[in-house]
Amino acid sequence: MEQLSDSVLATYLSQGSDEAFTEIYNRYWSVMVLAARNRTNDDYLAEEMVQNIFLNLWRNRQRITVKESFRPYFSVAVKYEVLNHFSRRKTRLSYLDWLGRQPVTTASLDDMLDYKLLQEQIEKTVCLLPEKCQLVFRLRVEKGFTQKEIAQELDMAEKTVEAHLTKARKLVRQVRATSRSLTLMLFLLDL
Repeated sequence: MEQLSDSVLATYLSQGSDEAFTEIYNRYWSVMVLAARNRTNDDYLAEEMVQNIFLNLWRNRQRITVKESFRPYFSVAVKYEVLNHFSRRKTRLSYLDWLGRQPVTTASLDDMLDYKLLQEQIEKTVCLLPEKCQLVFRLRVEKGFTQKEIAQELDMAEKTVEAHLTKARKLVRQVRATSRSLTLMLFLLDL
């Protein structure tokens, strides 16, 4: 396996070869951990992110196509994994900050539960989106990026960003019909 090219390994991987997966893992693990560590400054987090990338590689092995090398695939995968991590972290911190500012009364406990359920419903809906579409949606909603900023950040055309946002809005609107508070929240988020 060590002498095989990445494209041949990808073919074997798509057929479910454990040996091909192991070889790909051995070739790229340390490079990917280093790239993730450089972006996060956290050894444990970097290793966890790379582990998730390899887990997704195995899960999606039949859909992944590699022409010459896994290097571009893994480079983008590390970038998205890091962006997703910081996006989720920012959401959690915002929620905790909001909770910390709420007076503790029976009404506010009900509001907090409603807010938590609403956040969970939104998160479940967003998780139904394809990975790139999720990332575009999160950058728009959670970080407040414009379409142009998202296009620059992800190195994609603005029309592609617009298409991802349209797809996300369509799915979210389908779910929105089931909840008044979700409708209000999405209205406030300009969706």
